Formats: sequence, structure tokens, C-alpha cells
Amino acid sequence: MILDSPSPSLSSISSHFEDEKEERRRLHHDAEVVIIGAGVVGCVLAVALSNQGRSVILLENSLKEPNRIVGELLQAGGVETLKRLGLGHCLEEIDAITVTGYDVIYHGEEVEIRYPKPPGAEDSARPTGKSFHHGRFVQKLREAAMRAENVTVVETTATELIKNGYTGQVLGVECKTKGEKDYYFGHLTVVCDGYASKFRKEYNRHSPVVRSKFYALELIDADLPLPNSGHVILGDGSPCLLYQIGTHETRALIDVPTDCPTASPAVGGIKNHLRTVVLPTLPESVKPSFEAAMEQQVRSMPNSWLPPVTNKTPGMIMVGDAMNMRHPLTGGGMTVGINDVALLTELLSPELCPRLDDTTTVLKQMKSFHWKRKDISSVINILAQALYSLFAANNANLKALQIGCFRYFQIGGNCVDGPVGLLAGIIRNPFVLFYHFFAVAFYAIWIQATMVNPIFAPFTLVFGGLSIIWTAICVIGPYIDFENERLPVFGNPSTHSAFRSEESESESERSSAPWSPPAWRKGSSGWLRQHRFPPPGASLSHSASPLYESAGEGDDTILPANVPLPASPPKQTPADNSPGASPEYERREYPQPFGGGYPARDKDRDNSMPPQEQTGSYIRFAMRAEVQHGTDPYTSMFAWIRETYKARTRTTGTTLQSLLVAFIAWTLLKSVFRPPTPLPTPDLLKATQIARTFEPLIHYSENGVQQISDLQETSVAIWDLGESIRSTNMTSAPIIVSELDDLSESMKTLAIQLTSFFANVDGDVDGILIVMEWAKRRLQTIEPAASSTSMTSALDNVHNLLSRVGILESADGPTILGRIVKEVLGETPSQRNAVTLRRTFDEFLTVLEESINNELMHSIKLFGLFERIDHQFLNLQRSVIRETDQQEHEEDVLLGSLWARVIGTRASSLKKFDKNKQLLINVRQRTVQNKGILLDHNGKLLQLKSNLEVLRKKLVSPLVRSNDSNVLSVEEQIAGLDDTYAHLKNVRERQKQKTLEMLYSSGSRRIAIKAEEHHEIASGRR
Repeated sequence: MILDSPSPSLSSISSHFEDEKEERRRLHHDAEVVIIGAGVVGCVLAVALSNQGRSVILLENSLKEPNRIVGELLQAGGVETLKRLGLGHCLEEIDAITVTGYDVIYHGEEVEIRYPKPPGAEDSARPTGKSFHHGRFVQKLREAAMRAENVTVVETTATELIKNGYTGQVLGVECKTKGEKDYYFGHLTVVCDGYASKFRKEYNRHSPVVRSKFYALELIDADLPLPNSGHVILGDGSPCLLYQIGTHETRALIDVPTDCPTASPAVGGIKNHLRTVVLPTLPESVKPSFEAAMEQQVRSMPNSWLPPVTNKTPGMIMVGDAMNMRHPLTGGGMTVGINDVALLTELLSPELCPRLDDTTTVLKQMKSFHWKRKDISSVINILAQALYSLFAANNANLKALQIGCFRYFQIGGNCVDGPVGLLAGIIRNPFVLFYHFFAVAFYAIWIQATMVNPIFAPFTLVFGGLSIIWTAICVIGPYIDFENERLPVFGNPSTHSAFRSEESESESERSSAPWSPPAWRKGSSGWLRQHRFPPPGASLSHSASPLYESAGEGDDTILPANVPLPASPPKQTPADNSPGASPEYERREYPQPFGGGYPARDKDRDNSMPPQEQTGSYIRFAMRAEVQHGTDPYTSMFAWIRETYKARTRTTGTTLQSLLVAFIAWTLLKSVFRPPTPLPTPDLLKATQIARTFEPLIHYSENGVQQISDLQETSVAIWDLGESIRSTNMTSAPIIVSELDDLSESMKTLAIQLTSFFANVDGDVDGILIVMEWAKRRLQTIEPAASSTSMTSALDNVHNLLSRVGILESADGPTILGRIVKEVLGETPSQRNAVTLRRTFDEFLTVLEESINNELMHSIKLFGLFERIDHQFLNLQRSVIRETDQQEHEEDVLLGSLWARVIGTRASSLKKFDKNKQLLINVRQRTVQNKGILLDHNGKLLQLKSNLEVLRKKLVSPLVRSNDSNVLSVEEQIAGLDDTYAHLKNVRERQKQKTLEMLYSSGSRRIAIKAEEHHEIASGRR
């Protein structure tokens, strides 16, 4: 029945143009595309193809408004795609609720996770999803399909696909309309009849796996904790979902595993589970409406998982839940389906595929469709299954991951934006999913370590961490393998991870039956060996594994043991090898081009053959050897290699593509296992060059003993000179004596300070030599790059790559994941080497800096003493000059006095004046001489101080302290350090030897006043 007005509610909107395509659809039931199923995916696909000018027939079993308990939440990514396809208006006028994110409640503790906003956008620009009554949304989509110019909607029941018996190409579909058979033909038949598809089993080697069911309640006027959000309630059991589907209606979906003891009929069934397990975990504001809804009928729906497969059947495409299903926990089914429609219409656009009956082009586009859709479908598929494993945790490791996931959400920022962006179909990158999933795993390890006694924390980090990581791999690994259409090799992490159904047991038992001789079997199948070897495609399918739903299904492989031999000819039958002779025996069966295997043999024909009397002279001799060794893995491996080689070299294009992929893989492999690039490290040779500039300091301290001895003797000489002046009758004698005593004490203090200075210089030089020797030993502990193993190099390279892309390290330092990895696995060899170099460099620079600062501080004290002594010299010189003038004046007075004229001058008095003047001249000369010695010391010390200031400036230079300036290997740095150490060591040893010789070999010297002068001064005192 072709509906122009299928129901009273839709009668006003059905209108079609009477053109040729419409006439072929209506009268001849012929179109370019026949779509089975007018659900969400079918209607959206029909409208999208119609907009491209394709002629479409849309078949649906019933056009009444469907009443389903799932398919009521469209994520933000799905809303955007729906608007892009021009169907955004279908979300209007159906009392849809805007969804801004989720509210996760874990044992009463809440965390809000909102959809991420675009970078740099305002908070109001966050994307939103929609929740609604499923039936209302589907009816709006059907109305849009009926309005489309090139779409004819038909209410009929599809029963069987029509195929070409030779090629296996699907030509259309056989239907029943009001009990009468009907047929619809198209260049392309699209099957999207939902999770209960009746056509799936024939074309998909997988079967849906059901781990649990959703039991649904409709709450009226429920008071949700966070409006406009989906609520995920986590407790001791499986998760519970709450979300509004209308102004007054709220959907409650309770996940119940298939083997849940609290929901068994013996204890009261599902209502007992709702009352005893679910109700206590709900927020208090929701409990009244939940209890009221429990009085109504509880509906259920299985939560199915079905991995996707490539569409390889010519003339047919399977999309939607008929082809791929995931747990509805994350509400991503419609988002995946609508994005599949957008991608499918893009690949089948008239520009890329002008004719849909071009089977080769369509199959090529279907291969592209299978892999391109994984940007979003694999993310949502894997995320849904992985989150369900965590939220329905039933063992300690999964519980730890569950806690880690919730605490990870509490961190906020990218720890929320990343996961919810993946869940909403906004972020379409599987690597982001892997990053956040294993970040949760490492964070869970850290949380477990902080919850135990600190004594046991290391054991928890190591052993518990490995267990949690393995569980995480087991959770996500099988689904990654299925997304890549490969045989999983991971163990089941829990009872929830079941990949086997009961239907496959008999098939697997038959496939593993041993071979039996032909004489023990009847019919044509007697020559078909029930081989023990698995088919060569076992690594690419699930036919040989009892772990999967479709174990034991068809066999595409030709093995010698599988080839049927012709029956022996009857007796007295001539052996005629001509093509026309005995066509019954000459007939061979070949695999169909698109059937994927051999057709079934006609057993009735073989069994109906009358037995022939054995009267001929022909002898049939057959010999078979049964290999008793376990060669199954080798046979499978060689067959897989052979098939893979054939597939990769089928055409020139695939050969070039395979070579390119192999080259890229080899390049990546070499880059992973090559010696790791050293991390940025400081250049220790620059520090050793600074240490080499300490050589003048060593030479300066070499004459320190002589300088100190001179200062001490000068101090004694000045004191002796003061004592000589003390006994004279000079007017300023007390002042000069006091100044000479102060000068003597200052010289003595200067000698002491110089002794301390030279001792510090020697100690600092020795300290530099010691730290250089220590640095050499530290550098020798670094593992050279040439000695690293392949696994060590791979670990270093992978860690460096993850650090460069910002996963383990950022500009501010290690990330959370990086710190967790460092705590659990420790540092890589490259990191340890870099840390050793930095620590050695910092310690070396610290010693140099302390040495320079010490010398500068002591030099400042010495300069203060020099200034003080210089000032004392000036005062002494002024006093001597003043006293000299006074003595000359007194002598003149004495000579010019009347007494001298009368009785003559006194010889003794005049001689006294001469001696005093001579003594003052001597004091003045000694003062100038000692000041010259002091200025010489001061000049050398000033030059030394300048050198130290230059060194200090070099120490703070970025060229020396930069941590990424090193381009030399560790061996070259050790050689440069050793050379500087040997040079400074030799200079220091020579200086030490000269100092010891000067101290213990030469006699003491004394700078004093000349003997005759001292004698004259002594006699003058008398």
C-alpha cells in the first residue's frame, strides 16, 4: 500500500510531483534507492538523498507513532549534524528539552559535566543536545520525508531481499502489503530496520550480544537536582539514568544485568530490585515520583552490542542499529546514525558516484565509509562500552576505575571537556579517548595509593597499579580490536565482558570434530573432510573462536583437504575424458563472485543415486596421512600471510599503497628503536672554562707568605721607630709615637687578614678541584647512548614523543598523567641522565659562585684596611712635617738667642736637634717606602677583585646557565672536565710546593732601622 495519506495526522502534508521518477516509484515500484525502515536513520537518509536528486522509496512496517524507551536523547554533535542536513526543524514543536550536559551522582556526591564550549567563545555559545519523546521525533522526521519531492513512503512489511542468483547482488526487497506479496526494486537497497533487523544474520557474521536490560519508568513532575541535564546515578549496583523527555515527563532507565540476583522472580522480580537496590541511591527529591511510577507497568529493552562490519554485498547497504549497536548508556546511537547518514550521502553524492547501479564504485565508497565513520563511531562505541564496564563495576579493579573516573571529573577543565566532548560527538579523535581513559586509570592508581597506609603505598602503586592497568586494557582492548575487525586477544575483565552466546556452542563443537574416513560417511559430504585446522581467515573473523557470537559460520578457504573428490565410476563404464562424457561427474562447483564461499552441495541428489554394482576393473586407490602434531597455529599463520599478501598486492594501487604504508611503518619503527635524542642539558664545559680562570688567583696566593712576612716585619719596624722617637724631646713626639703605634697595629691586622684571605683562596681552589673530581665521577655514571637496548630506546622515544605533544609534560612542567607515570614507572634513562647532568652542573656552579663571593667579601675587608692604613700614613706624614718645622724653628731660636752670643752655642743641644731632624727624615722615608709596598699589594688585590667581578657576571649569564645549550656528548664533556682538572691540579701542586719551601726553607728577615742609625738614636737618648 503506497500512502499519500497514511494516517489522519499526516494527511495534509503528503504531496508529490507527477514526474517520471514519481511514476516509476508509484506504479512500477522502482527507484534508485529502496530504504527498509522509516525510523530516525531511514527518514534522515531518505531526505538527504532526495536533496541530492535521488529517487527514494521508504518502506515501513507501521507508520503509527512508535513508543520506545530509548532513542530519546540526541547529543550535541547529533543536533549539529541534523541541522546541517536541513532537518533541525524536526526538533521543534515536540516538547523537546534542551540538554546542556550531565550530572553524575556517585553515592550522593555530585559533579556537573557540561558540554565544552568552543575555544575563546562565551559561555552562552556552548552546544546543546535535545531530549524528547522518541515517537514524536520520528513522526516529525516522517513528515519531512513525505514532504520531500523524490521520496515515496510505503507502509508495508519487508520479508526478504531479492538477489541475483549468480552474482549475489541485491536487486530489491520482497514485501507483504495487507497479506499480498509485493516487490520493490532499486539500484541500491538500504537496510536500516533497527536493532531487531531480520536481514542482519544473513550479511553480518556478528550477532548482538546482550549483557543487560534497561527497565524504564516514566516519572511525572520529577524534581531533578540539575534541570536540563542528564543524570547518571552510581551506587553499589548498575547505573541508573534520569533525563527529561517533556515538560512534565522524566525518563528513568535502570540497567539490570541479565544474571542479577535481586531481580530474579524468586525474590520479587524487577520491582524488588527497583525498591531495594535503586530507590535508596536516588536523590531525595526524585524518590516520590519514582515510587509513584513503580506502580505502573515496567517496560524493558535489551542493551545490545554489535560491532560494525564493512558493507561488501553488492547492491545493499546496512546502516543504523542494524549494522552497529553500542550500550545506550551514553545516548550516542542516534548521533552515530545521523553522522553515518551525513557521511554516506557525501560519499554517494552524484559528483563522486553518478550511478548507484555502478557496483564497483559503490563498494569502493562503502569501504571508505567503513573507515571514515570511525572518527566518531569508534569513539562513541568504545566509550559507551568502556563507561558501562566502569559504571557497572563488579570487582575491585573496576571499582577502583569507577572511583578514579568520578574523581577525574571533579578535577574539571580538560578532564571534563575532553570526555563529555567525546560522548557528545563533538570531539572526533580516538586518541583523545585513549588519552583520557588511561589518564583515568593512572589517576585511579594514585587514588588507591593515597587511600592505604604510606608504608604499603609503594606496593599498591606497583602491584595494584599493574592490576588496574591490565583491567583497563581488558576493558577497552576487545572493543578496539572489534572496531579494527581483528580477533581480540584480551581476557575478559569481568562477567560483564561476555562475547559468546549459547547459539555458537553447537557450531564450534561441529567445527572441532575430528576427521573420519570417507567409508564411514555417506553421500557427497563423505569426501569433505571436517578439518581440524581453523580456516586461514581466523585471525580476521570470529568463525574459529568459541568466544564470539558467530563462531562456526561459513568458510571461504580452499584447502586440499576440503576439495571434494569425484565419486568412483560404476563398473564396466568406459573411461572417457571427453568434455561431453558423463556431465554428472564433470560438474564442478565454483564459489559465487559475491557469495563469499561455496554453495551448499545437493545432498538429496547424491543420496538419490542408485547403488552401482562393483563389477568394473577400475581400482580406486586413496592414501591420506593425518598429521598428529599441533600445527594449527602455523597453518593459520601461513594462510593469513598468504591471504594478506594477495589482498595487499591485488592491484597496482593497493601494491603502491602497501609499499607506502610499509615504508611509513618502517620509518616509525626506526624512529622508535633508534638511540634516543638526548634531552636538553646544560653545558658543563662552560663552567669548567670559568673554573680555569681561577689560575691567576693561585699564582697570586703563591707569594702570599712573603707578602705577609713583609707586612709583619714592617709592623715591627714601625713599632721600633716609635720607641726611638718616644725618648726624644720633640714637641710632637707623643703624637708621632701614637700614630706609629696605630700604624703598627693596622699592619699587624692587615697581615692577619691577608693570612685568612690566602687561606680561603687555597681552600676555594681545593674545593673547586674536589667538585670537579666529583663531577667527573657523576658523569661516568651516565649511561652512554650507544649502550642502550632496543626496549630502553623505545621507552625513551615514546616518552619523549608524548612529552613533546603535551600529554606527559607541558610548559609549566609535568602534567597530572606525567606525574602519575613518573611515580608508577619511574624515570626513563634519558631523564635520569638529564637530571644527573643538571644536578652536576648546578653543584659545580654553586661551588664556583660561593668561591667568588667569598673572595670578593674578603677583598672588601682588605680594601677597608688599606684605606685605613693609607689614612694613617697621611696623618703620620703631616705630623712629621710639622715636627720638622718645629725643630728647625727651635734650632734657629737657640742659635740666634743672646745666651748663644754671650757664651757660645752648646754643642750637645745642637747635636740633639740634628739627630731629631735626621730621625724625622728617616720616619718620613720609611713611611713613603711602606706606603709604596702597601699600594703594590692594593693594586694586585684590585686586579684580582676585577677578575672576580667578571667571573661573577659570567656565572649569571644565560649563555652559561641555559639548560638547552649542550650539543656535546657526555664523553666529550668528561674529556674537557678532565683536562681542566689536570691543569688546575698541576698549578695548585706547584704553588703548594713553593709555599712549603718558602715557609720551612728560607730564614727570617727583618726590616729595621740601620745599625748605625739605631746606635746614633740610642746615644742621642743619653
